[in-house]
Amino acid sequence: MNTKTSFNLDDGRLVAQRLAESVGDDLRSVLLFGSAAHGEGHDLDTVIVLRDDADFAAVLPTVRTAIASFNWPIDAHVVRESEAVRRPFSLNTQGTYFLPILQGAVVLHGDNPYLSVTVTPEELTADALRKVQHYVFRARQAAVGCNRTEKPDADRWIKFLRKCSYDILAACGDRPSFREAPRVFSRRWPEVIAPDALAGLEDSSDVTLERVLPFLERLYAAAPRLLNLRPA
Repeated sequence: MNTKTSFNLDDGRLVAQRLAESVGDDLRSVLLFGSAAHGEGHDLDTVIVLRDDADFAAVLPTVRTAIASFNWPIDAHVVRESEAVRRPFSLNTQGTYFLPILQGAVVLHGDNPYLSVTVTPEELTADALRKVQHYVFRARQAAVGCNRTEKPDADRWIKFLRKCSYDILAACGDRPSFREAPRVFSRRWPEVIAPDALAGLEDSSDVTLERVLPFLERLYAAAPRLLNLRPA
């Protein structure tokens, strides 16, 4: 049974080593992104890049067994090497906004194929806005009772604020750690979120949606201007 409550870069290295031993030459790269790559997180966010000629029917069960052997919460995106650089770019439904995160990922095995991918500023900022909108709309759903998640409330709402802050900063070329993102955002755009307004927020264990939602709404309202998006 998994008793670990936080994960970091060293844990990611162990996973990559196990994958390399199990998958062999079919494995091209293992990348670690997210909070565990920048300190500590509640899980390990990874991208596993397999060679194009890999037999997925045979390799995927091997990957599954290697990951399951840790009994840790591991979020693994599995892609072929040609899919990593395919245009239009998208790892998943998060779109091109996710590219800066992947380009800044920690390489645990092989190399980082995403470094060769380019997107236009228009693609990047439009997808960043969509992602911010996604979290704001989820928060609104929770505010009216549509609340389907197993994560503790305080962790969830702080995560929303960190992600929205980070997404806009990343689209503007600034990539702080997720934990620092709201503070960096407030220093860069104090007219949207005043730095002193965040005092004690992220260190509190009883943060409520009602306390965080106004920050999300102000950030979302300012996002088109901050991202230099033209009005429709």
